[in-house]
Amino acid sequence: LSHFSFAQTANGWTDNDVCHQWFEKTFVPWSRSRNISGQPILWVCDGHGSHETTEMEKIAYDNNIIMLCLPPHVTHMMQPLDVGVFGPFQKAWVKHCEDSAIEGDPVTQFNIVHRYMKIRAKYVTKATVTAAFKHSGIWPINRDVFTKEDFAPSLNFSTEPSMPSSFP
Repeated sequence: LSHFSFAQTANGWTDNDVCHQWFEKTFVPWSRSRNISGQPILWVCDGHGSHETTEMEKIAYDNNIIMLCLPPHVTHMMQPLDVGVFGPFQKAWVKHCEDSAIEGDPVTQFNIVHRYMKIRAKYVTKATVTAAFKHSGIWPINRDVFTKEDFAPSLNFSTEPSMPSSFP
């Protein structure tokens, strides 16, 4: 688990410090060690405030990393890992935990990392990550992957009246 890092916060949510530490101590060294082309590294994030600190921007600049922060409220479609990797992985993990509890072999503090990594290995693969980036239109770049309707307001918030098709 040398390329993983673990942290905790008082409220259980990431914050500026945790994100900064992960970015500097885990992401930068790991990604630079795999960058054989010397080209800039692209880091895609969801635009959460903890991902855009001045310190992180400087670290990114110093390490030839381009930070692409997606706009708020569109990440459910555009954030590739949420859409194509973490969603299916989370469902599989929840199912594993539920099935294990029913079978009398629950996930515990002693087996969680091993079990988690086993499930993760099935869902976080080069193929699923590549497909997720393609599906989101980020790589290869595809500006036509979404239509205007994909970003239209829901009917609850639409300025157009909704009427039955039989209305004259």
